[in-house]
Amino acid sequence: MRIHDGESPLLPEALQAFLYLQIRHVPINLVILNDQDTSYALDLHNAILRQIRRMGAETWLNQREGIFVLRTTNSSTPTRSCSKLWQALFWMKKAERWRNTPFG
Repeated sequence: MRIHDGESPLLPEALQAFLYLQIRHVPINLVILNDQDTSYALDLHNAILRQIRRMGAETWLNQREGIFVLRTTNSSTPTRSCSKLWQALFWMKKAERWRNTPFG
């Protein structure tokens, strides 16, 4: 998911969904892309980490089947293209895993 602002209501919802799926033993990675300009990226990065800690999910940071917070830059087209590629690959892999479960 992409975050542009630290007050995004989508972040707590995504974290809740992630924690719920972890409790249910569904293998999932949550990738949070900090899409703010580089001069403000650290502020948003810290706000994201505070929200993760507030929800009690810090143990999943940078762990396999965990939460990953990555920074992107708006000035670099190759970086944006690469991040979109990684997002697409992530969702393709997730869909593949889902099809191989009793729910798929």
